[in-house]
Amino acid sequence: MKTISALFDNYDDARDAVAELEATGVPEQDLSIVASNSDNSFEDDDSSAAAEGAAGGAGIGAVVGGAGGLLTGLVYAEGIRRGGALVTARVSDELAVEAQRILRRPTAVDLASRRRDYESEGWTEFDPGVPPRDASRTLP
Repeated sequence: MKTISALFDNYDDARDAVAELEATGVPEQDLSIVASNSDNSFEDDDSSAAAEGAAGGAGIGAVVGGAGGLLTGLVYAEGIRRGGALVTARVSDELAVEAQRILRRPTAVDLASRRRDYESEGWTEFDPGVPPRDASRTLP
């Protein structure tokens, strides 16, 4: 089994990736979406179990910490805080290549580029005390 994760700038793109993963045979209990939803921009009307924690605004730090190393986890956390959505899939070795292809779709965030963008704005670290981003702003 492998755990594969990807950050998306919005919940709809994350939900689309989850739907495609389910269609390829990844069981829904092995999929999750973590999103802040602090601005109530989406409702939990998704029939997939992967979305259960998303509408309530899951605790970012605990979930993200194991998603791919501390440094990457902090970038995921900042992306979620700014309104993004993290998809995590636990997949069998046989489905790993296809799952990686799905989670590298053009709507997925390039983490290295996004980190550079955040740093160019003066960002140095994830701070859970900073209020979530204003939903009217666009994501860099």
